[in-house]
Amino acid sequence: SGYIEATDQLAVIVEFPIANADIEGTFTDYSETSFGNLYLGMEYKIANLDETRAGVFRLGFRPPIASDEKYAAAEVNYIGLYDRFEAVYPDLSTIAGGGGYHWRMDNGFGIDADVNGALMLPGDGDKELFMDYNLTFWLTQQQFRGGLGFAGRMLMTEDDLDFSERTIHQLGFFGSYDFGQFRPGVHFRLPVDDDLSDILNFTWGISLMAEFE
Repeated sequence: SGYIEATDQLAVIVEFPIANADIEGTFTDYSETSFGNLYLGMEYKIANLDETRAGVFRLGFRPPIASDEKYAAAEVNYIGLYDRFEAVYPDLSTIAGGGGYHWRMDNGFGIDADVNGALMLPGDGDKELFMDYNLTFWLTQQQFRGGLGFAGRMLMTEDDLDFSERTIHQLGFFGSYDFGQFRPGVHFRLPVDDDLSDILNFTWGISLMAEFE
């Protein structure tokens, strides 16, 4: 993924996801890799509302370019990153948009709150609307940054579901260290709802951000 600042307030976001499934079992043993649905979007910041606050607005689109023959790789992403399964799900276009509010304090503490919508348009079937929401508390001390977040995804377009049936929630922990141009990080996510925790104990990952001027 890439985050390209066009101006002080406007940025272009590009993401090209890749999913891999490596399955070993009594009757099955194979591996497959799938290139997902490209994301093209923009982010607009209303920064420095009072030197500590910033508003953010986002809008983006995913065309349906993921392979429709590699469902195992898509299923790994569907389970492991439920709030982003549209990134590699086959035959699915997505229009996404939303906003957030970011608050930074002088002592290094910060709070991020975001609400986004994802309108999913399958090639065959009814369109679905999901709402994503998250609240993150983070702390920055010199080069280290760590935090705790709570995230959820809600299906908005089904009438016969109660709140617990239409939502999935997760807790997340993250940390990163700033070496200047490079910023490696780790994250760990725990499912909160039984629907997800019955098939997934946890997810973890590593990341590397590089900054170019």
